[in-house]
Amino acid sequence: MKTKLTFAVIFSIVTALVSPAAAFYPKADPPGRSSTMIGIQKIDGRSGIAFTSDTAYLSDDDGASWRELAPARSNERVSAVYFRSRSDGFVVVADAANGRAELAATSDGGASWKRSTITDPSDDTSTIDLDTASIVVDGTALTVTFRMVTSSNFRGSISYRSIDGGITWSGGDQSVDLNFGAPDQVAIHSGDWSIVTDGKCAGFKVGCVQETKILAGGGRDITPTPVRELTRSQFETAQAAALNGPGGATRTSLNRGFDQCLAGSVAQMQIWWDNSPLFDSNIYMSGRNRACKAQPFTNNPAWIDQVSHMGWGLIPTIVGYQSPCTASATTVKLSYDPVMAETQGRGEADIATGDAVSIGLGPGTVLYYDMERYDPPSPDT
Repeated sequence: MKTKLTFAVIFSIVTALVSPAAAFYPKADPPGRSSTMIGIQKIDGRSGIAFTSDTAYLSDDDGASWRELAPARSNERVSAVYFRSRSDGFVVVADAANGRAELAATSDGGASWKRSTITDPSDDTSTIDLDTASIVVDGTALTVTFRMVTSSNFRGSISYRSIDGGITWSGGDQSVDLNFGAPDQVAIHSGDWSIVTDGKCAGFKVGCVQETKILAGGGRDITPTPVRELTRSQFETAQAAALNGPGGATRTSLNRGFDQCLAGSVAQMQIWWDNSPLFDSNIYMSGRNRACKAQPFTNNPAWIDQVSHMGWGLIPTIVGYQSPCTASATTVKLSYDPVMAETQGRGEADIATGDAVSIGLGPGTVLYYDMERYDPPSPDT
């Protein structure tokens, strides 16, 4: 069978399918830890509660310092928190895998907790979003309401009630209505505290994570230190993944790219990024038949980092041995002998691996081989 592909066709296919990681990274909290603030409550002038999906934090100095509370077990998530005073509080914890929600109550500021089961073991909780709840406290009467899983065209809820301070529960009353209401507010407020949600990216459309902060009066950031540190760690992870560097993360690209023998300088790449519809660039990074050997990224991982941060998807290409059938008289060719050709191919791969590492492309990076058009002899032997 004759091979009629030209490099232009091969490159157009590669451009459509591959470039380094440049996707949006949703928050992916490690097991047991979350960096997303989901609720706050200002208890009095100096004290307040803040919580993520796994940890509640108590402050007695208006957010200057925080003490961690641990009402949830390792398989549970914090759904809602309400404190009547600094010492007297309630936390709804949910074990979605087992369809169970419980109330954890404290009377000593979180030093100890007493548990009671909210959902009846016989309840079908598959339609309930146990991770999203609200608590209403009226004396010894408590009402816990969960959202039901619906389309955005509807808003549903299911409520459970206790009249003895959370010791026993009844109910399971459901309500589903057309959702004429306004969307949920992005900011959450309690007293002069607010939770604000923002995002930041390592570069234009790459390495993006979501960040939540607690701001006090005057815009003072009072986010608990563990939450800030975890957000920073996640951003650094996303930033590294956004680069075509160690780990070799890749993404699928349906964007336009270009092919130029000699890569542009960092300044040129910035101009092209800002003033062209192109998202991806080929880079000739290895191969004995490579015409442009003096590249700006040669032994210079900083070029890869800076260009990837701009948003460029890079297609690392090797111009190695060409087919022995090629019409080119100026290229080094593979042997007609299969054993020798395999040895040549393995050697080329080893060289390409070393060249990739030298410019900051780590294990897992996809490298592309530029095999130019060739016509087998006729008859094909």
